Amino acid sequence: MQIVYDVPEGQYTQVPNSLIACPHLTPAHKVTWMQLASVCRNGQSHVTHNSIAKVAKALGLDYTNFRTAVNRLAKAGGIVKEQGDWRLTVPSDEAPEPTIQDEVQEAPNRKHSLTQKEAWELIKEGWNKDKPEAWLRLDGPFNLPVYIAFETQAKRLNIEREDYGKFTAQVCRGATADPWWSKQSMKASSVFGFSKVADKKFENVEKLYKAGAAVESKIDYACDADILARYHEKGRTDLVKVIRLEAEDRHEADTHLNSISDEEYDATAAYIYFKPGVDCPVHWSARNRPSTRYLFA
Repeated sequence: MQIVYDVPEGQYTQVPNSLIACPHLTPAHKVTWMQLASVCRNGQSHVTHNSIAKVAKALGLDYTNFRTAVNRLAKAGGIVKEQGDWRLTVPSDEAPEPTIQDEVQEAPNRKHSLTQKEAWELIKEGWNKDKPEAWLRLDGPFNLPVYIAFETQAKRLNIEREDYGKFTAQVCRGATADPWWSKQSMKASSVFGFSKVADKKFENVEKLYKAGAAVESKIDYACDADILARYHEKGRTDLVKVIRLEAEDRHEADTHLNSISDEEYDATAAYIYFKPGVDCPVHWSARNRPSTRYLFA
């Protein structure tokens, strides 16, 4: 005997044979699994099918009954929730592969000198300062699920809470230099995760963090600390304050700087010249030195 059927040329749904033979799912579970898979193409549903209500409507099913069936499938292990996505899976008796999150959680807990909320403020500061333009600002009160994900990321990379601001900023700078990441409208949870972190997000953060090491931090020219930090990075730790002056161009600024007498010149100050209405400096002290020649260029 042969089994024969007409192979459809379109409008069909692919499911693994392991689903059909799976002893852990009932026939009703399997039907629900296939119904959900039917709105997917190349393993992913379209944006128009981003809720159970929309999927039910597309399939012509009663929403209440379909929602109940989906919840039952999830309890049976046929759906795994990942960062807001629902992944269809075929449950088995085999032990699942350990995730990066599992490995991080097995590591000893660390002692910290900063509270979670203090560290959160450092994260917000680093994110908002160096994020790509397309990324959303990180504002508002302490967000525990995002913080938990962030701390898990930091623990994996051996980053202490005191350095969370620098860590966040370096990840953001790595994204700024990337042609794909820099154009996406990302929020903090999209990058670092939300409570439990998927392996892919661990890999992405590590990649961006390493890339960001080669990208200089953005400078807030209205902030003296930012300007001094850039000098200090180049070895000019003798400078402890900023003197702001106006000049139309580099020539005018250089002429003024050279005209300051030795008695008037403050060796502990960074002289920064701005053209009126322009944020970026046109000239600065020690510009003739190789280490600080392109300090603000």
